[in-house]
Amino acid sequence: MGESERLGQVGRALGRDKRAACSRIASMAALTISLFVSCTEIDLPAAISQAEEAISARRAAGHPSTYAMFRDHSHISQNYPIGTADTSVSAPILEFIHQLE
Repeated sequence: MGESERLGQVGRALGRDKRAACSRIASMAALTISLFVSCTEIDLPAAISQAEEAISARRAAGHPSTYAMFRDHSHISQNYPIGTADTSVSAPILEFIHQLE
């Protein structure tokens, strides 16, 4: 049995209520600090959905949140332009940081 199958069995054994209580989305929604959440255009659909779900949950809870979808990037390549003339990724991050000051 592979690791993902074992994790699936653990998840089923916990039950729906306990799985919901362990949700990363619920944990992120409960944070009261400002949070920057991003994903990329080329991310897997599940990653994009999770980012959007996290932002929706935080906004519903009334907590400060910033969301960015980086076009023409993957979860790896979004790190490459930082420190270069390409500010497509760094500008939104810097704007978020400056709002915290």
